[in-house]
Amino acid sequence: MKAPLSDARSTPPALRPLALLLVLALAFLQGSAFLSVKDGAPRTWLSRHPNIQWFSSWSMFTKRDRTNQALDVEGEFDGEWKKIPMGRLFPTRWESGYRWERSAFLHNGQRMRTLGAATCGRMEAAGMAVPQRLRFTEVKWRKTRGSVAQPRKKHLKSKVLLLWTCGDPAPPGPRGHRL
Repeated sequence: MKAPLSDARSTPPALRPLALLLVLALAFLQGSAFLSVKDGAPRTWLSRHPNIQWFSSWSMFTKRDRTNQALDVEGEFDGEWKKIPMGRLFPTRWESGYRWERSAFLHNGQRMRTLGAATCGRMEAAGMAVPQRLRFTEVKWRKTRGSVAQPRKKHLKSKVLLLWTCGDPAPPGPRGHRL
């Protein structure tokens, strides 16, 4: 007689009800966080504690973004601004874009200063001409619904996020800012 099939990787039978409850609780938190963000007002039937939905309310999962954004980087060479090839200096890319083009990255001053210092350092290490200053500009345009390709439009909103002088020391701070 053959032994019944068993999978050593599966949850032990005694812990399966607990695992199911955990999965259901996380699904409930995710759904309630989505509904709260979607409607713009917190649910009154949830606890009043501000961190009740911390785990499931990450903007990555719940925030709809109606705009595309890009980061334009220019270097000042003898008074003239020229575009810097950031894709060559920082080649790591996600399917949806570069790490340093994410909203959370662009709107964090510490990370932007780290990016400024790292850009100057990588340009020097690559044997490229190092500019006197760098200008980081965020460019936004509305998304085209129903299309994967999102080319830049004529009517752009731009905002200078950082002017960095090459040669300034890198900012002190926590390690681990992946560029």
